[in-house]
Amino acid sequence: MVNNVETLAAVPWIVSRGGRAYARRGTSTETGTKLVCLSERFARPGAYEVELGTPLELIVTELGSGLKDEAELTALQIGGPLGGFLAADALDVPLTETDLAARGAALGHAGLVAFDQRVAPQDVLRHIW
Repeated sequence: MVNNVETLAAVPWIVSRGGRAYARRGTSTETGTKLVCLSERFARPGAYEVELGTPLELIVTELGSGLKDEAELTALQIGGPLGGFLAADALDVPLTETDLAARGAALGHAGLVAFDQRVAPQDVLRHIW
C-alpha cells in the first residue's frame, strides 16, 4: 500500500516514461524528485515538484519569484523545525540531503519558509516552537 502523496505524485510520470527514466532524474547519488512547499511570504507560494539537485536559489527566485512586495529575504528555513536555516546569501546549494547536511541543514519534508527583515526574531522562535 502506498500512502505517501509524494510517491503518488510520481506514479503517472513513472508509468508513462518508465522507472529507469525516473531514476535518471535528480543526481547520480540522490535520484528522483521532491515536492517543495513555499510559504506564504513568497510571491508565488505553493507546492512545486523539482528534481533533486535543483539549486535552492533557483527554487526561491524562479519558482517562488522572490518574496511578496519585493521584500528582501534574510533567512530560509528548510525541512521544518529540525531542518535548519540558511542565510539569504547561502542558497547556492543543491536540494539534496548530502549538500544540505554539509551546510548544517536537512531536507526533511522540504518545506521552505521565508523570513524577511520585517519578521521579528521572537516571531521566528514562535514559528519553530
